[in-house]
Amino acid sequence: MDKKMLCLVVLVMIIIFATACGGKTETATPQQAPEDNTGEAEAVQLLSGYPEGILPLYKSIRVERCGFSYRDDLNYVIGKDLYNVLFVSEGELDEISDYYQALMTSIEDEDEDYFLKEFFSGAIGENMVNVSVYELDEESCMVALSIGLSEEEYVEENPYFTDHPENLIEEFGLQELQEITYEENYLAKEKVYRTIYQTEKTAQEFTDFYLTKYEAMTNFSEENTDTEIIYRWENTGFQCSVRYTISAQYRFICLEAIMPMP
Repeated sequence: MDKKMLCLVVLVMIIIFATACGGKTETATPQQAPEDNTGEAEAVQLLSGYPEGILPLYKSIRVERCGFSYRDDLNYVIGKDLYNVLFVSEGELDEISDYYQALMTSIEDEDEDYFLKEFFSGAIGENMVNVSVYELDEESCMVALSIGLSEEEYVEENPYFTDHPENLIEEFGLQELQEITYEENYLAKEKVYRTIYQTEKTAQEFTDFYLTKYEAMTNFSEENTDTEIIYRWENTGFQCSVRYTISAQYRFICLEAIMPMP
């Protein structure tokens, strides 16, 4: 995993699914996938563009979240832009793992002793894929899937930000964009709009800008720890927040707006 991305995941702690950004891809012989027994206990909720024909939700009984992330950096192995989905499956762990391995045309490190059936990466044609599975109980497993777009499918902006008002939360000190993510949380019944970027601004500069700009907003609150500063408020139906995170040489700012789903 790329050091920058690893730091982002560990320090910011708001990205739900880790993205594999390194490692050699071992070539595997394409296999015949087992029958797709996608569950029908509940209607499957997914973003309209999610490539379910390429990466189905095996024996899904509940989708908890589905999101799309846009990024500037072309160097991620999984792809610049990607979909993430988190769902509960009624399949057994081994059954689910075998299903997704059989879908892949190549699997990273599948012949190595350290290969894990619970978490693995590979490709389905031109799309890079991550799969993570763990048991919830004797009858179900939680499954996290990530699928990167192929180079021909890359976008210039996040297409799901259509309901996000321009300048709802002002950017300050953007040095390098990490990602712009839209997520639908079906359990909380929320739409989440999130922008994360690296910055050179100090904590004091962050405070001077955002505290001055938003402290008069409805239900404004402040939270400070040794590594983070967080401001929260409400605006036009959105729950807004800005988060400043610092550790070692890395500094990140996260802008997040949440609104209820219809």
